[in-house]
Amino acid sequence: MVRRTLIKSIALACVLSATAYADESDEDAPIPTTMEEAFAALDAMLSEQDKEQIRSDEECEMIRLHFGLGMWMRNNWGLWQGSALADLLTEKGIHHPDDMSGVILASYWRYLNDLPIELTAQAERIQRTYETGVIEDYCEINSDDD
Repeated sequence: MVRRTLIKSIALACVLSATAYADESDEDAPIPTTMEEAFAALDAMLSEQDKEQIRSDEECEMIRLHFGLGMWMRNNWGLWQGSALADLLTEKGIHHPDDMSGVILASYWRYLNDLPIELTAQAERIQRTYETGVIEDYCEINSDDD
């Protein structure tokens, strides 16, 4: 099980590292200002194969995209510079760009799976993590399932 999970993680990282979002030559692409615009931008950037891979994973597995697609969003969607999207997330209580990209990725997973986004609940979970040091609702890899 661990081996399969590791292979799946590596495959997803490789696939999403090579997708269209890595093409930084499109500097004229507008920065999303709402979550809906972010979803539309991700829909346009990602291949059907990438979207199906995201859809079929668990929500907590979106952390695997933190240094690929998540970093791209932080750097290109103005999450470090206070874009309108960053301001929207800050208003909801999500203050750090790393958390912002994580919430966008989790929300996109929910969007692809026709589930409620629950942005306020996601922000509250992040706040509890900062207050308690305990990460809620994360994937545990059972090392006994080799």
